[in-house]
Amino acid sequence: MTELKTQAIETRVGLDDAEFLSYTRGENDVLRVEIQAWNGSRMTFLFEEVIAVFDHSIGDISSIREVIDASEFLEQALRWCYEAPVPNDHPYKHYQFLGLDDNPSLEIVSAALTIDYSDFRPA
Repeated sequence: MTELKTQAIETRVGLDDAEFLSYTRGENDVLRVEIQAWNGSRMTFLFEEVIAVFDHSIGDISSIREVIDASEFLEQALRWCYEAPVPNDHPYKHYQFLGLDDNPSLEIVSAALTIDYSDFRPA
């Protein structure tokens, strides 16, 4: 299996030893992922226009990354979403929450990501 090229999504508090609290898919294809950081801060990751989610048995996490390469998961999600051919200018990106073993624990394909720090506690 080829290693995918990824880039880290920067957060105000590091995600090392963070844990998933919950994730829910709501109206308008929004996926809400609640995380508690190592210092007790809670972050909400809001993925908009979600077209695919894959839960690899989530647990503790170490980071969130955006996959830069065209991945098999992204390609499959685009085939589900569009009739052939898939437009080159689609808005979708592939995101991965990585577990402590650096393997994906939760993968999402969505058009946008915002992070809410409503319970932010500086380190």
